[in-house]
Amino acid sequence: MIDYKNAEKKPAPRQINYSTIAKIVLFVLVLILLSFGIYFSIYTYKIYTKKFYVLKHIYIEDNKILNRNYIIKNVMNINSARSLYLYNTQNIYSKLISNAWVQTAEIAKFYPDTIYIRIKERIPAGILYKQKKKFIIDDKGSIISNYGSNIYISTKLDNLPKIKINKNYKQNDLSNILNLSLKRFEKMDKIGKIDYIEVVSDSYELFHFKNGLIVAINALRCNAGAYNRLEREWSEFVSRKDKIEFISICYHDKIVIKWERGVSGE
Repeated sequence: MIDYKNAEKKPAPRQINYSTIAKIVLFVLVLILLSFGIYFSIYTYKIYTKKFYVLKHIYIEDNKILNRNYIIKNVMNINSARSLYLYNTQNIYSKLISNAWVQTAEIAKFYPDTIYIRIKERIPAGILYKQKKKFIIDDKGSIISNYGSNIYISTKLDNLPKIKINKNYKQNDLSNILNLSLKRFEKMDKIGKIDYIEVVSDSYELFHFKNGLIVAINALRCNAGAYNRLEREWSEFVSRKDKIEFISICYHDKIVIKWERGVSGE
């Protein structure tokens, strides 16, 4: 006779917790509905903004050189009113900063209908005449652009210093020469009005004044005393300008005058 008392008992069948499953299914459904709601809201927002948030106002600050219409149509390439949503500030920034006149730029969108722009421009400091071409240069002597009709520039360029140069220089060397010429122009223009500067070589310049006088400068060695002596004697030189071919000032304690042929100096 077999004793079944000590035989292993089979485990009771595992019961399924339908309540937990129902909660999980409900959570998944809520998550799906929530995701759909977010997606639908974003989609609806995009459709709404494309239709109703139309660009109406463009505010540009600190543009003293570039014409406002030029910035909008040619630089930013905004030709018609579209949804503000479609304009990307990074794209606008890239277009602005790639323009030779723009040094820095800040762009912001303000919904529903406004783009705000603040730029810092390169300031024209002189006109370069080189190989029968004209260029606009900044105060560092770097070329900004060709001198053309300049219909997009809001400021007048006629009164800028004019520098004529015929030799070919590397860009860095040319910028250094022009930068120093502009600094000497500031000193000399206080003495008399200058028509143009003629750069003869790396170290030799001729300042052509509007009254007809020509002053030679040694660009490598010309101290403040030379300019002071010229200023003290300027009235005398002007009174005798028809007899003077040119004046050279960059000496330690004197000014050298080259008289016109047939004229003897005192």
